[in-house]
Parts: sequence; structure tokens; C-alpha cells
Amino acid sequence: MSRAGKCADSNGQASCVSARPHPRQPRTLCPRVQSSRSIPAISKPAPGVVAFGNEVKPYSNVSTAPQALHRDHARHTSELILDKAEELIALKGVFGFHLKDIAAPLGIRVPAIYKHFRSRDDVLISVSRRFVNLLSRQFELDGELPPRTRIEKALASFVDFNIRHPAYVRLALVDFATPEGGMEYVRLAAGGPFKDNFSTGPLAPMHRRLRRTLDEGARTGEFCRADPLQFYRVIYGTTLVQLVFPEDSLLFPDRNAADVAEVKRNLIDVAMRYLDPR
Repeated sequence: MSRAGKCADSNGQASCVSARPHPRQPRTLCPRVQSSRSIPAISKPAPGVVAFGNEVKPYSNVSTAPQALHRDHARHTSELILDKAEELIALKGVFGFHLKDIAAPLGIRVPAIYKHFRSRDDVLISVSRRFVNLLSRQFELDGELPPRTRIEKALASFVDFNIRHPAYVRLALVDFATPEGGMEYVRLAAGGPFKDNFSTGPLAPMHRRLRRTLDEGARTGEFCRADPLQFYRVIYGTTLVQLVFPEDSLLFPDRNAADVAEVKRNLIDVAMRYLDPR
């Protein structure tokens, strides 16, 4: 049989076209072949939907667009970098580590850090920005309690806050010890010195809450008239000194609970002596 047709009808006549059809004529298949090769029609998803395998879902239900996935991954990586930096500051101090010490545990190279931060100082400023954000939430006081009780509870929470974030203690101490013109990480993160931030910066909400409680205590006779900034200086200085002098064991996980309780008692005692109306 020639190659002209390999399928025949009941009369023995070829029913398929040649294997080499005329170039201008489309190649066709015999009915038997057509039926065996039938393919279901594929419908195109309507606008606003995305196909997932055999499913078609509205685009609004798609978990994340590619650009958003990229942004989420970048945000996640930058947060991991800051977490590791915070851990290293707590263990080794502000100047006790290099960027490679951050990169290696995360399984990345130092150049990858520069995709998220301009420099090592930029990493430290970003860690300090975390600190300022959390610090601004301190002294969220229960207005139903008497002013003295409010302040005592707030001071105990303030000690816990600093102990939970030893890196912030070390960053603050570096800032306080840096002369004018130096790299003051917390000041740069807050956008200015603490004094200005109490009135117009990110720490202003904390300042207002503290002022309201101190003013209320003065009206009820529980406190003397006290400037909130001066009061904050007293309690912050007292807290930091107790946490790092003569040793900084309270900044490590194996701290003694009794020592923490003593720091709180001492702080409350100093604060109440400062606010004593007599």
C-alpha cells in the first residue's frame, strides 16, 4: 500500500488524505481518528479571575500578587535582620559585632543586608526606631485607679519593658554617652532629642499620659507639682543605673526574680520620694 492513505473504508477505498498534502490544503483526519483525538474546549477565564490548576478564582481572593509577595519577603527579611541585630546588641553590646555576625546565622551574605539597609549605622537606627515606638506606649495608665497606684503599676511595667529589651538599654546608654555630633542612634530614630520629642515627637503621647496623671495627683494632694520631663529623667536614670551597675546580669535570661523585684521597689521608692507633697 502506498503512503497515500493508510485508512480505508468498507470498499477498500482510501479515506485519509496523503501524508504529504498539498501545501495550500489543510491536512484533515479521517472520522475515526478525529473521534479518538477529540479535545474538550478550553474556556478562557473571565476578566478579574485567576486560574489555579483546574480551579478558577476571583482575583480578589488570590492570596498575594507577585509584587506583594516580593514586598512581604523583603519586609520579612529586614525584620529578621533587625531581630538578629537586637539579639547581638543585647549579648555583645552596640559595638561588639559586625554585619557578618548578622548575616551568617540567617544564611545570607553581607551584601544582602545592603539591599535593606544602607549601613551598619542604619541597622542600629532601625533597631532604635523599634525602641522609640515601644517606648511611646509606656505609661498607658488605668484612669479608674488612684494616681499613686497608677504610677506604681506603670513604674513596675517600665522595669519589665527595659529588662525584656536589653538591646534598648545598651543603645540608650550609648546615646547618653555620645557627645554632640556623634552617632546618637535613638535621637536619630526619634527625629530629635528626647526633650523635643516629649512635646512634638513620637514620645509626645507618653508625655501627655504622664502629665495627666501627675497633674491629677497634684490636685488630689497625693503628689507635689512636678514637671513630667524632670520626673521621667529621674525614673529613667534610676532604672538604667540599677540594670547595668555594678553589673548587667539583669539583662540576661538567667536573671534572678528577687533582684528584679528589688529594682522595682527601689524605683517606686525614688519616684514617690520625688513626688512627696510634704
